[in-house]
Amino acid sequence: MRLSQSRMKLTSITRRLHDAAGRWEKRNARIRNARKAARVYERFPHPVRLHVGCATVLLNGWINTDYYDGVGEFAWDANDPYPLPAASCQFIYNEHFFEHLPRETGARFLTDAYRLLIPDGVLRVATPSLEEIARQYGSSEWREQSWLKLPHNSGIATPCEMVNTAMRAWGHTWIYDHEELHRYMETAGFRTIRYCRRGESEVPELRGLETREDSLLICEAVR
Repeated sequence: MRLSQSRMKLTSITRRLHDAAGRWEKRNARIRNARKAARVYERFPHPVRLHVGCATVLLNGWINTDYYDGVGEFAWDANDPYPLPAASCQFIYNEHFFEHLPRETGARFLTDAYRLLIPDGVLRVATPSLEEIARQYGSSEWREQSWLKLPHNSGIATPCEMVNTAMRAWGHTWIYDHEELHRYMETAGFRTIRYCRRGESEVPELRGLETREDSLLICEAVR
């Protein structure tokens, strides 16, 4: 019994040490990435254009950033405020990023975007549409959606499977409709909120940015 208890205690200590090492490494990585972000920021004309969740889509003239290191100009976790000064961004853009954030993280991201934008700066969010998913569920032509024609989605057999895949696959955590996204934008402080078609905008610099056909809920919020 004593030997078993000693082993349990040792396992508990080892686990705590491992967790502490993980927190330390995460903290150090955050410091390194923040310093890199500061250097990147100084290289770009101010106010900057910030592309969040860029993955492999790199926009010329924009600071491209992603969760993963080595993808854009610097890596950053959207759970934390972005390491850029207040009123430093003219535009902030993301496509198929916002639906991956838990609701609380999404709300914090919008608040931080409001902080980062200059007066009259614009946040553009392009994301899947819950309204479109619901419409397709009741449609006899639901299989005609562009994303279902991709080879890795060819096995989706029913409207029910289609809805659950759209809502839960690929790390999706919360899918928005117009009302829900509008509510979150207003809570973050935005008062001028408009909706756009894919690739279209009142702002020339924000036209033609989308690369995904299923970006069907596109919102621009003005600081």
